[in-house]
Amino acid sequence: MFDFGALGRRLQEITNNAKETAPVTKAPPIPAAKSHKKTLDTARDQDIATMVIAAVDIGSKCEYLHGVAHHFVDGYDTNKIRMWEREHLRLFKFNISHTHCLHFLRVFQFMTHDLMAEKNLQGAWTLMKALGCLAMAHFTTAKQQPSLLAAAVARVTFEMLHQRGIIASAEPSVLLHLHHVESEHLPVAIALVEWLQGCPKPIVSNTQVMLSRLHQSQRIFAFAARPLSRSSPLAAGTVKIERQGDVAVLKIDIPNVKENVLGEALSGDLNEAFNKLENDDSVKGIVLMSGKPNSFVAGADITMLSKAKDVADAQRMSSEGQKQFARLADSKKPIVAAIMGSCLGGGLELAMACHYRIAVNDKKTQLGLPEVMLGLLPGAGGTQRLPKLVALPTALDMMLTGKKLKAKKAKQAGLVDSVVEPLGDGLGPASEITHKYLEEIAITAAKNLINGSLKIDRTRPLLERVTSAVTNNRLVLDNVVLKMARDKVMKLTKGNYPAPLKILEVVREGIVGGPAKGYAMESQYFGELAKTTQSAALIGLFNGSTDCKKNKYGEGRPVKEIAVVGAGLMGAGIANVTIDKGIRSVLLDVNQSGLERGQNQILTHLSTAVKRKRLSLLEKERIVTNLEATTDYSRMKNADIVIEAVFEDLSLKHKVVKQIESIVRPECIVATNTSALPIADIAKASARPENVIGMHYFSPVEKMQLLEIITHEGTSKQTIATAAQLGLKQGKLVVVVKVGLDVAEHVAHFLSGALGARVGGGNPQIYTDLVAAGMKGRKSNKGFYNYGDGKKGSKKANEEALKIIKKYRVAAPADVSSVEDQQIRVLCRFINEAMYCLQEGVISQPSDGDIASVFGVGFPPFWGGPFRFVDLYGAEKLVTKMDKYSRAYNREQFAPAQILQDYAKSGKKFY
Repeated sequence: MFDFGALGRRLQEITNNAKETAPVTKAPPIPAAKSHKKTLDTARDQDIATMVIAAVDIGSKCEYLHGVAHHFVDGYDTNKIRMWEREHLRLFKFNISHTHCLHFLRVFQFMTHDLMAEKNLQGAWTLMKALGCLAMAHFTTAKQQPSLLAAAVARVTFEMLHQRGIIASAEPSVLLHLHHVESEHLPVAIALVEWLQGCPKPIVSNTQVMLSRLHQSQRIFAFAARPLSRSSPLAAGTVKIERQGDVAVLKIDIPNVKENVLGEALSGDLNEAFNKLENDDSVKGIVLMSGKPNSFVAGADITMLSKAKDVADAQRMSSEGQKQFARLADSKKPIVAAIMGSCLGGGLELAMACHYRIAVNDKKTQLGLPEVMLGLLPGAGGTQRLPKLVALPTALDMMLTGKKLKAKKAKQAGLVDSVVEPLGDGLGPASEITHKYLEEIAITAAKNLINGSLKIDRTRPLLERVTSAVTNNRLVLDNVVLKMARDKVMKLTKGNYPAPLKILEVVREGIVGGPAKGYAMESQYFGELAKTTQSAALIGLFNGSTDCKKNKYGEGRPVKEIAVVGAGLMGAGIANVTIDKGIRSVLLDVNQSGLERGQNQILTHLSTAVKRKRLSLLEKERIVTNLEATTDYSRMKNADIVIEAVFEDLSLKHKVVKQIESIVRPECIVATNTSALPIADIAKASARPENVIGMHYFSPVEKMQLLEIITHEGTSKQTIATAAQLGLKQGKLVVVVKVGLDVAEHVAHFLSGALGARVGGGNPQIYTDLVAAGMKGRKSNKGFYNYGDGKKGSKKANEEALKIIKKYRVAAPADVSSVEDQQIRVLCRFINEAMYCLQEGVISQPSDGDIASVFGVGFPPFWGGPFRFVDLYGAEKLVTKMDKYSRAYNREQFAPAQILQDYAKSGKKFY
């Protein structure tokens, strides 16, 4: 018998060794550090238990578990595995942690799969039983929530049985459905069910019933891949109905798209499906879910709004959506929404109309009402249902900001009733396995709602109930809650966005006037908002940004590694948005102090993400392993793209380009992060100008979504495609242009020289004086603002900077100094330059100019960008204003571009 006292001591020794060992960052299969190899070899000489513990301790500290697992799997045999039998529960006297247990499960899964691949079924069966012992022991000792571990045990068990042909499918619901299996496997099946009796609910709640059936018969019945399920697609093919006994499963699956959206076709199919099921007495309950693992319903199809001729048309759309979802809410048959993936806008309104909601606790599952981002409000009952499910402050926060909740937060808030933990990889991808598991949980929930064993209890904690009673009091609601919300909205929007204010009115009407009035006002205001200029502008931006997320430039070369030259704010930012996408990045700088600043910037950003629970500590460490910070420029030799982010000086950039090309491979792309210098001039220093391109990121890189890909005449198509491909992988909105749009001291002087009086009027000397005074913006922690310690509220206007600005102040003529004139005077010159960009082929389409302007330099989103502004404001009206300004100032400063004059004369629009 194995000496477990020795194993405990060995565990402590291995843990100490692992702590003293430097992290391993290379790829599987074998750790490079000699001490790791020695630890594993020593463990291998003992038995499988010690090997697993060694791998867990080394792997969990080095983010190296997968490679270690494959390393030691080579050395085990079935005899060693047999030692992991039920008596080994004593192992848990040594208080192995929850994290260790999860790692054990992962290791065992690797080993099981390897054994099955080798057709060593006996070994896999023995190992599977050991896995069960491990999980059950943890249930007993740690009293953890059983769902994740039990699901892992079940999955490996059923995979094993499926491989042996004992059951027809590897599904984690063996006790829910029955299917014929040959009698020769009866003893194994009985042993399995007896073993499962030791597991906690809900997975094995019916084991006694199952056992009695098995002993009464010479046959075993196990779950099959829905042998009795009938699937019937509806008219438009967006919804399928499957039957599981007296439960109907409605699966939303719009063909040929990644995300389901609620459009006319889907609405029609859902109506048809519910008509059919409501009239079918054999259907007692309904599960509503997506046929796509990563998308429930991502929102409404906003192209429908373009079909609305007027306010009344848009109001009718909202009213029809309300009625459709009211049918679900009023149904006598329980409807369970099984949510996995994005559940937004109309998708969440659909889910809220269901009687019970289950959501998967993964990163892609998010619930929200982001209509305000499109200048709208939730129009299918969302403004009325959400405040009844969650606390009023939470509801307002979600609707006024578009905030999304993950599954656990949604459960805490009261938005969902149950959370399902995701499963890992098995015989198929983890997402597919989890999706099937969710379906089974939802079917079980529906059956329990039917038979009454599951009661819906949404009683909130006492403090929340008391708070809600106070906040919903009309006096407090009007004078405190809504007043504070309205004041905050006005402070942030200056009244330029009507949707948030309308949302507040509609929510109030539902609370004070009752649901009927609330729903009526919701559809009325939805119709009004749908026809505002703000909504048109924001929807235009949404469509434009969606277009910029598509690869329109062809297939580029694979990018597995990049290098960034310059570890300043921009360089570190570029590396930061690359390493978290799994791309190895070499960050280079000429001196160690600069390099350390760049590293600290990245680590601070990642630590903040961990603190705010956007990342786990494990995910952070995995991301960091993709970064190599060095002053050794030879380390860029394997890069597929090198991005230089040095100072805006042409001779310096020439020097850097030559240095890069002397080290990298001939096919490596050299990208410059210039904001104004012509790419063609930079490319003159290159031996391979076809590989030179501009990649202009905006600061701060982690927050700014735009990436300008800047080309010159000699840039190859493959270079453009590869650069764009990298930008899309980094999560950027990619726009291909021929010049940059950023403004800084150097840029101001450069543009003045290149474009002359057209950009005159202001004095670039302002920037020179600010830089000379050490006011370089965030880089020096002061510019137009003093940024303080970076905490909320520490950013203040810089009085010293204001003094410099006032030195160059020029009084404006009185007849062009109204508030509107001041606004249009600033906007029209920027808009005019955007017109020149389109006219001269710098950008290929108006939407590119709008996206670059809003996401790059802060053009007001409620105007949608310069081209959308011209459409909404009127080209003729704008040209008239510019003529007025040209008479008060220099004519060349306000001379409209020819394309703008043409549109003013013809009445033509850009959209």
